[in-house]
Amino acid sequence: MINKKSIAAIVSNLDKSKFLKYDRNGEERFWMPIFEVPDEGNFLGLNDHGEWVCGKEEWIRRIDEIDNSFMLLPILGMKRKEFVLNFKEAVVGNGIPETVMNTFSFDNILIGGLQSYGDDFNKAVAWLDDGYPVDETIASICDGKHPNKIGAVIRWKEERLKTILSV
Repeated sequence: MINKKSIAAIVSNLDKSKFLKYDRNGEERFWMPIFEVPDEGNFLGLNDHGEWVCGKEEWIRRIDEIDNSFMLLPILGMKRKEFVLNFKEAVVGNGIPETVMNTFSFDNILIGGLQSYGDDFNKAVAWLDDGYPVDETIASICDGKHPNKIGAVIRWKEERLKTILSV
């Protein structure tokens, strides 16, 4: 599995003219915008430490620090497969190996939507219906809001129980 240190080494070999400067707690940092988040003007990118970030210009946040993933929610407006294919194209198009995508937290996008209400919640459920894999966290959030109503979660529970009972 690829880790942050490996990504930082990959990033250090990329074309520096594509990097933008930003300040992180008084420290000068650099990041490469890779994929534009729809409707927001924000970009997903990688910083010089091999961390996934989101933002625009000099306002950058590490994805793992964004509360409720609010900056990423517009991505749910895309079909899951459309996002993954476009994201993959943007990553590879910037000279970054596709394996780097293995470190991106797709769950942050989906869980942010599931923790929201209205359209964002419904769009996250559409990603589940489109094949996004359910896990304990996702099932718990869905059941907390709509117990036994989300088809993908019901199917996951049934498959899980079938596996448990097959002795």
